[in-house]
Amino acid sequence: EDYKGHALVTFSACRLPESSTIDHDKVLRYIINQLDKLHGEEYVLVYFHTGMHASHRPPMEWFYRAWDTISRTHRKSLHQAFVVHPTFWFKMVMGIARTFVSVKVWDKIEYIENLAELVKFIPYDEIDVPALVKHYDKTRNYDYDADKREFAQFGVPLAELVDESRPIPLVMTVTAEAVRETGLEVEGIFRKSGGLRRINLFKERFNQGHTVRFLEEDAIVAANLYKMFLRELPEPLIPQQIYEYLTTLTDLEESQYEYGAAQILSRLPEVNRLCLEHVVFLAQDVAVYSDINMMTVTNLAIVFGPNLGGPADMAGSMKALSHLTRFTKYIFSQKAASSFSQRRRIGDRNALSRKGAVFERKQNTS
Repeated sequence: EDYKGHALVTFSACRLPESSTIDHDKVLRYIINQLDKLHGEEYVLVYFHTGMHASHRPPMEWFYRAWDTISRTHRKSLHQAFVVHPTFWFKMVMGIARTFVSVKVWDKIEYIENLAELVKFIPYDEIDVPALVKHYDKTRNYDYDADKREFAQFGVPLAELVDESRPIPLVMTVTAEAVRETGLEVEGIFRKSGGLRRINLFKERFNQGHTVRFLEEDAIVAANLYKMFLRELPEPLIPQQIYEYLTTLTDLEESQYEYGAAQILSRLPEVNRLCLEHVVFLAQDVAVYSDINMMTVTNLAIVFGPNLGGPADMAGSMKALSHLTRFTKYIFSQKAASSFSQRRRIGDRNALSRKGAVFERKQNTS
């Protein structure tokens, strides 16, 4: 999909075999067959003209025949067409095509000179860019893969995402703000799964450095992205060596466990601690509305725990989940208030999103 949710159809000229070895009419039938699968849904066409050689080029009459063969429904359903790396020959052919292509269709065609322009419209991971196209872009001083890495937010070490002006990663602050604005009363917030395609769409917008704005109905998507960000950190908020210490607390009585948990919090690197505070404050804000959203501290601990740390082979490990759930439930509860609330009480909002603390306001008015 593109950023607006339209279906995406791509065609790469560099993957066409030589004209002498294929039947172009079969190619046309294949294209129509693929368009038929959309059932009239609006779509965006991306055509990579890169690598089109004279030996691969269909004869001119084929283009006329293709236009006549493609149904009016498919033409009408075309939302926009991007032609990447158009050559002088292609533009000349399109100039001729203007004599029989309707103005409505013509206005939907846009020439794209490099991939930097294309990713303003299409998410990186939603499109299969041939290696030859990427290489051609590099020769024109644009590195598609390097640009992708430059803005990456997910799967990046915390230290690379924060500084003095931004002590909490962008993804965490933006998604937390969206949850606080529209998701606190949504049943199952942080438990329910959002649409995967829409989640990936927003993920790519973050990774491309675009401004991200969530709609009111995107609260669950924002909550999923918040957890996904934590889950994809190269080193989790609770690093492996500290998690191993956490496992030694299993059989302790409550008072001893609380002391041990406080020791864990004191051992965290500063950036990890700040981010964990951010998680705690958001979870507490959500729990205030548990009578509406059904997300109690226990339920939140169950869904957040596995995203905060654990062994490398945690998949399927009930013991690891038990360790993490108990610890997460403790830090989400008011028992751990002395470990976090002092920073919050004195007005330091570094660990909070811009909208501030719903939990604190509710407590003060109750």
